Amino acid sequence: MKRVFNVTFLLISLSLITGTLLVAAQVDQPRGTIRGGVYLDTDGDGQCNTATPISNITIRFVNESSQTTLYTGTNGTYGLPSAGQGTWQVTAEPDPTKWTITSANPLIVTVYENGELVQLNNNFCIV
Repeated sequence: MKRVFNVTFLLISLSLITGTLLVAAQVDQPRGTIRGGVYLDTDGDGQCNTATPISNITIRFVNESSQTTLYTGTNGTYGLPSAGQGTWQVTAEPDPTKWTITSANPLIVTVYENGELVQLNNNFCIV
């Protein structure tokens, strides 16, 4: 009986130690950043040929596990500073009664540690 107790105690102790070590070994993945802007396309060719910023444009970020909505600031820029690793669909959603998007929309942006964690210049052009 004493021997069974000792073996059981040893197994429980070992599993607790191992479990603690496994929990301590888990590390959060580094987070990335997605940034860009929305600018005026003066001639409708899909190129942001002026640096005229457009503020208060809805920008939607979607990946396989989450969705976030932000708005461009007064300087026309937006940023998702804690984007998880993976592929994001970034969509500009301007008021259709005022604006038309002339550039690619949505943009597919990939954030990976062994690639690039910081993705800049994900710009949209509107007229």
